[in-house]
Amino acid sequence: MDLFKGMGKFGLEHLEGISAKAEPEKKIEKKVKVEVTLQEKIDDALYNKKVTCPICDTNFITVSIKSNKNRFIRTDDDLKPYYTLVDPILYDVIHCACGYTALSSTFMHTLPTQRKMIREQICASFQPMYLNYERTVEESIELYRLALLVCVIKKGKDLEKAILCLRLAWLCRDVNDKENENMYLENALSFFETSIEKDTYPALGVDFHKASYLIAVLAYECGQYEKSLRTLGRVIAERNVNAKIKDRLLDFKPKVLAKLK
Repeated sequence: MDLFKGMGKFGLEHLEGISAKAEPEKKIEKKVKVEVTLQEKIDDALYNKKVTCPICDTNFITVSIKSNKNRFIRTDDDLKPYYTLVDPILYDVIHCACGYTALSSTFMHTLPTQRKMIREQICASFQPMYLNYERTVEESIELYRLALLVCVIKKGKDLEKAILCLRLAWLCRDVNDKENENMYLENALSFFETSIEKDTYPALGVDFHKASYLIAVLAYECGQYEKSLRTLGRVIAERNVNAKIKDRLLDFKPKVLAKLK
């Protein structure tokens, strides 16, 4: 029986055959949460950045990392950082096909005399190297070695050499290359020691007390425990030392004393 027969007299002919029964509710399919893989997270954290080489004036692309995608976890005593996804140190050195390679913080800062030395001693005979979009530790070691060589050729500051050597030690630690790790730690210690005598601080993200802290830790890692203890005592006694650095020094001191017993 048509419940709405005759509704045409109200001008509603088109509704005469409508059913009064409620339509069955449509089942709403629950969205299945797709688990994002670690590789997808890494890919999302990387991006291309345009750079102009100050040595050969070539425009090129370098891979960089989005800091907001990479959560910090902890550091070793010598401040080697650890992150959830990618070690940003792998991408903190920029390399141009002409051979010029440097830390991202120093890449664009060269003097005319330095550019001349780099062109003559590096670029003139450099053979291009292939780099993967997602850098390996081994590739990064080669890039940091190139950056250290460039720094020496351009007569860069000892602080820059110290940072490059320290990072090379960290990268060697990642691949369990203890021999080369120790070599770079010893060189980092030497460059930090000469740096605090003649370089102006703060520079390249390092202040005087952070450099002194690193000298203490690197001396310990190189087996120079008395030097480590002397440096610790000197920095701890200073009034204006950063609270975080002072806490690190106080936490580290027992390890040094244990070696001197």
